[in-house]
Amino acid sequence: MFTTDLVRHVYPYPLSLEVDFFKASSYGSGTSSSGVVRLDSAFDLTSVQGKHVLLVEDIIDTGNTLSRLVALMNESGAATVRVCALLDKKARRRVPMQADYTGFECPDAFIVGYGIDYAEKYRNLPYIGVPRDEFIRPAQ
Repeated sequence: MFTTDLVRHVYPYPLSLEVDFFKASSYGSGTSSSGVVRLDSAFDLTSVQGKHVLLVEDIIDTGNTLSRLVALMNESGAATVRVCALLDKKARRRVPMQADYTGFECPDAFIVGYGIDYAEKYRNLPYIGVPRDEFIRPAQ
């Protein structure tokens, strides 16, 4: 949702904007980062060679996932790599990671809505919120 809204506000400049998607996660079905970064896509990393890359992230938590993605883009020959994040949980950072563009700094709480899920649920909410404990149960 965030990426779509961001692109709408950038349009029509620059006209040469290319958008591609891949899924990277370190959460699985839990409420805290597992520390293991998973890339679930056949994204061709050679496609970034010589290009200016903007990684758009919904939320930066520990920084593990994003630092790995930045490294992959650099290793693949990107001209530049910048990071844009809707939400930043600086209190949870485990690796040095600073977004170039940040929407909001958020508390150390589990966040859902506006594309952010809990066990594949709640991502369709049109707002961002902290769910009550009774809505977060261990994934079955």
